[in-house]
Amino acid sequence: MIKVICCIFFMLSATVMANQQQLETLRREVEALKNIRLQKADQLEQLESQRWKERYEQDRLTQDHQDEGRALEARYSKAASDLSRISDEVGQARNLAADLEEKSKISDSGLSNFNTQVKQAVDKIAGDLATDFPVGMEQRTLSLARAGTMLERDNSQIGEAMRSLFGDQYKRLQLTQNQSFETRESQINRRTDVSVYRLRLGTVFLAEQERAEPGQSQALLRTGVLQGQVFEWRADLAASLDEGIRKAILAARETGNSLWIPLDLLQTKAIKSTTASVQEQGWQAKLKEWFKAGGIVMYPLLFVAILGLIMSIERSLAYLWRGRISRKFIDSLHTLISEKKFAKASELCSKQKTGLGNVLYAVVNQAHNSLAAAEKSLHEALLREQPALERRMGLLAAMGSIAPLLGLLGTVTGMITLFNVIIEVGTNDVKVLAGGISEALITTEAGLIIAIPILLIHGKLSENLDYITGEFGIQSFALLNRIWPEKSESNA
Repeated sequence: MIKVICCIFFMLSATVMANQQQLETLRREVEALKNIRLQKADQLEQLESQRWKERYEQDRLTQDHQDEGRALEARYSKAASDLSRISDEVGQARNLAADLEEKSKISDSGLSNFNTQVKQAVDKIAGDLATDFPVGMEQRTLSLARAGTMLERDNSQIGEAMRSLFGDQYKRLQLTQNQSFETRESQINRRTDVSVYRLRLGTVFLAEQERAEPGQSQALLRTGVLQGQVFEWRADLAASLDEGIRKAILAARETGNSLWIPLDLLQTKAIKSTTASVQEQGWQAKLKEWFKAGGIVMYPLLFVAILGLIMSIERSLAYLWRGRISRKFIDSLHTLISEKKFAKASELCSKQKTGLGNVLYAVVNQAHNSLAAAEKSLHEALLREQPALERRMGLLAAMGSIAPLLGLLGTVTGMITLFNVIIEVGTNDVKVLAGGISEALITTEAGLIIAIPILLIHGKLSENLDYITGEFGIQSFALLNRIWPEKSESNA
């Protein structure tokens, strides 16, 4: 029993011990599980902490991204605004550049036009220099040539050119306002290197006198022409003018005070005629001077006059020879026709060598034929003779019509030249105005002088032509009536 109890006790002890061991094992497992739970809890807490940390970091990154996005949006908006503003500024700059380029082109064009105008002014003054008051010409020519050279360069120096131009005009103006008295070498008539006293008062009086006693005097006077040589030195002065120049130069040499000028400052034609010594001109010299005063149109007028004279003489000789009406020839021809001597009549007509002989020969040559054949031959002969008689008559009439037209052309050119001179020098110089009007009236006068005789001669020649053609018709029909009297009466 005890053994049983002991066995049971041992068994129970072993069971208890096994249960305790199992419980201990379970306890350890529970501890292990607790530890594992704690570890898991710690891991979970770490994970949760990590998750929250990551979420926080993500939120922070999102916030930073949003902040950066908003900053980028602000920068983009600002950049877009700046870009729009810059685009507007670029457009304005382009418009401004286009305006500046257009203004530059306009400025270049204006500068070029201004350069052209200055060049034209320089050329005009240089062209008129030959007709200006002939004092200081060499210096003025060099100054204007220098100005023209500056304007012809690629980089034209307009300022320097205008300075030279204005300097020339200022010196020209000074020349009109000052006076001078000097001793120099000059030329009187054909003598060169003559020592003279020269007195100049502005641009209205310039005279010289030889220093040697007794010395010859000369004065610079206007020629009265509009182009070419406007001034000329004249030594063939009247005695009173020569004495006045001597006194004026003597007063300027000794006192230098105010003095009397022995010359009309306007130098009109009447005064000029009194300044020269009296010299009788022949008709050839007067005609040459008159022809020269008429200008260039006088040359075609001279050609028209010569051609009209030649044609008038030629037509007059032609009518005297070819249109001759010989009564002796007509009477002899009628006698031969009455005697039926047609062969001798034909020979007589062929010997005449005149228009009437040719016409009557055409009739007599058909004496053995019918009246119709004779009339036809007569008509042909008249048609042959008519152009030979009327030749050059139309051209002669044209010469008579062209001459006054050329005179009118000379009038127009003279008036145009006169108005150009008026524009340049004004209307104060009566001598210049008279020269232009004289040139215009001379060409008109020459045209009428040529046209009137030509038209009179043409009228006379036309009258002779009508008489000759009339006689051709009368004599030819009279001859027809003599050869065919019965047929003429029946036709009548």
